[in-house]
This record gives sequence, C-alpha cells and structure tokens, in this order.
Amino acid sequence: MQVIQISDFAHYPDFTHDFERNFFNEPPYLISKSENFWQYFCLIENKIVLARIVFFVQNNVAINPHHATFGGIESSEKLSDEDLLSFLKNIIESFQNTGIEAISILSWPSFLNPSLHQQQEMALKATGFDVLYIDQNHFLKIDETPFTNKIHLSEKRRLKKAKRLNLSFSFLDASYIDTFYELLTAARKRKNYTVSSTKTEIIKLLTFQEVKLCGVFDGEILIAACILTQQNQRSVYYFLPADHPDYLQTSPMVFLIANIYEYCQAQKIEFFDLGISSVSGRFPFGKNLAIFKERCGAESSEKKCYQIDLTKTDLSF
Repeated sequence: MQVIQISDFAHYPDFTHDFERNFFNEPPYLISKSENFWQYFCLIENKIVLARIVFFVQNNVAINPHHATFGGIESSEKLSDEDLLSFLKNIIESFQNTGIEAISILSWPSFLNPSLHQQQEMALKATGFDVLYIDQNHFLKIDETPFTNKIHLSEKRRLKKAKRLNLSFSFLDASYIDTFYELLTAARKRKNYTVSSTKTEIIKLLTFQEVKLCGVFDGEILIAACILTQQNQRSVYYFLPADHPDYLQTSPMVFLIANIYEYCQAQKIEFFDLGISSVSGRFPFGKNLAIFKERCGAESSEKKCYQIDLTKTDLSF
C-alpha cells in the first residue's frame, strides 16, 4: 500500500474506489468551491483507492471539509485497523513542520455506516485527535412504510390541510433561482439565521446533476423550497429549506418532506438526511428544529468534529 498526496486535481487517480463516494468529496465539487489550497490524501493498493480524505488549508489549519455539510474519511470496509491507523499517521506526519498548526475533520453522520464510523473514531483517537464537538443530525430511514404512518399526529393534520389546499410539489429549473433566493433570505431573516450561501454559489451548485431545487406551490406562488443533493447511491441530503410567512399555519415544509420521502421510495434510496439540528454542539435557537424533524418521523444520529493540535500534541507514534 502507498499513500499519495495530491494538490492538483488534474492528477487525481483514475482508479477504482473500494468505498462509498460522497458528492461533497468529489474533485468536481471541490474545484467549484476553490481551485487552490487543497491537499488530497489517498491510500492505494493495486490501483484501488482504499481510503481518501481532502483538506483545505487556511490560516495554518488543515480543514475538512470546506463549505460542505460533512467531509470525513472515506474508507473501505475491508481496510484493517492497522492500515487505517497507518494512513492517518502518514497524514499527520505530512503536515508536521509545514506551518500547519492543527487538523480539523468534520465526519459524516454515523447513521450512514455505524460500524465503519466506530472504526474511524478509534483510529482518530489513537492518533491524537479529540472530539471537538458533536452535532445532532436527523434522518429518515426510507422503507415501504407510508410517510403518514411515521409522523406525529400534528404533522398529519398539517399534511391533510396541504392536500385539501391542492398544494403541488415539483423539481424546479434555474428560472426559479431568483424566486427561491428571495424566499430563502426572507425566511432566514425571520428566524434570525444567516444565509450560508450566495445566489451565485447556488447557481453554480445547481449545475451538478446530483443537485436539485425542490419546491411547493400554491397555484403559481412558491411557498416552500429546498436544495436536495444526491450524496451517494444510498442517501440524499436536503438543506437551505425556506417557507413563505403567509403559510406558516399550513406548514408546507411537511408537504415538501413528504414528497421527497416518496421520491426516495421511488428511487430506492435508503436515507433522507435532514441535516444538523444543532450548531457546533449547541442549540443557540432552541430545540424547535429538532422537535419538528422528529415529529416528521426522523431519527437522531451523531455528526462529530475531530481536531488535533499539532503544536501541543506529542506525535511520537
């Protein structure tokens, strides 16, 4: 086995990958965010990539991910504990004496592969990483059960009301960007949230076939929307949800989630990732978001951020 370090995506190996590849870790997405300051590490054997992780170097910190919901290590389930440890040690040693003061890794949510998540956490802690914080991440398990059988009674009432109003759901093309962004900024301002993406960034994101803009309409009025990303073959992730202030009693977000759930059923997708309900391990706006997701049938999992301080840690492995 050998570890290769890549800073130019033109030289990314065109090899088989023996693990589940996530959209936010793919070179085309990473290039769309920034063409500079990347460091890709791949563990390779016989032209097969067994593990990989990518870092964005900024302010003397190697950060994973950069402008994404998660990054983390992607690794083969066949990879031994020893080889995973060796891979991480190689990464740490590569950053030593380069001016890098710390390494930060925001892992993928544990529900995607609990046993692999546990193996990676053991390897991270064994090489000196500490858990910086743990976020609460909610998801829906997709199966044959109708969405209405999973949700709380209050959400069932809202869903019935949406259907009586003849609300409609659809995937939207780029002509709706302006309307969506107006809805998004107004909804974020109403809730005292910041808008984490510019309109230009969203336009660029929607050029990928893995990314869709979803919307709920009352006639011609867009009353709820979100961005939906096909993270991998088994999971979709929704983010930047927004709703119209005149329809809060109807709660069109429940109708939106219901339709995405049914889309996942039709596409044989296993998980619908509703994202984090906390921020850096805290709930600065209370737990209403977590409660809403759980009333929509979502389960809770952990998303952990790991960090190692290279200026203080004894790195004598």
